[in-house]
Amino acid sequence: MNISMADNYPVELIMGERVPDQIFSDDEKLYIRFDEILGEFVAPTSLICPNQSANRSTICTNPEWVLLSEVPETPDVFKDWGYGYVKVRDIPTPLTPPSLGALTTEFKPFHVPFLYNYSHTEIRPYRSGADVHKLKSNVRNLFKINLCRRIIILKRPDLPTIA
Repeated sequence: MNISMADNYPVELIMGERVPDQIFSDDEKLYIRFDEILGEFVAPTSLICPNQSANRSTICTNPEWVLLSEVPETPDVFKDWGYGYVKVRDIPTPLTPPSLGALTTEFKPFHVPFLYNYSHTEIRPYRSGADVHKLKSNVRNLFKINLCRRIIILKRPDLPTIA
């Protein structure tokens, strides 16, 4: 019997014929996976900036599904990681590091579905409404530190913890 790769994924995560949905409510949760804890918070080194990946709670009804890999051949590669969420309204934005003067960066969710993860979303940086592809390290670090403090941890990683 042939089993397709889609059989390893929850039906509601399969993209199928659906299109991206860029409408986010302030209360929508964005589930984020991470591999390190620093004290009571997610370690900043566990996050990515720009374009931190997340799963939308309006599509991904089980937060644990954020641990599924987007690569069907290795669906459980993140099984020992932790996960949590941040609400859209709690995304740290806008950010204006002192060294950049009046240059402000906003962060917003952008729905970027994958074939096996329709809920996939990225928290992207914008300046003057335009997508920013490169950020200075101080902006990246400020975003990651502020996001770490706002993530509600649902499951701690089953990996070594930073003390």
